[in-house]
Amino acid sequence: MVNDVFLTTTLQELMDKLSLQAEQVITIWYSFALEKPKQKLSIPQDEWISALKALSHFKNLKAKTYVAAFFNGDIKIYDGKDKDHKEIITVAGLHEDKI
Repeated sequence: MVNDVFLTTTLQELMDKLSLQAEQVITIWYSFALEKPKQKLSIPQDEWISALKALSHFKNLKAKTYVAAFFNGDIKIYDGKDKDHKEIITVAGLHEDKI
């Protein structure tokens, strides 16, 4: 907020709209719209993850499984229904090249 007006454009455009000069003192209030994300789960892995994608489901249901691709060529599919996020399938060494 600038002088009790929400800033929805650039600061210059708002100053022009409010007829404020560059030499005038303005009060700017800033607050976070959302809280910082909080970690809910940590799944230790031996390798770096290169891609993470939710899998599509039929009947417009919310995706409950997701796949993680690793830099060493491994792919793992996880079940997101439970809080444990159990590993369903692992395909090791899908390619020989190290990325």
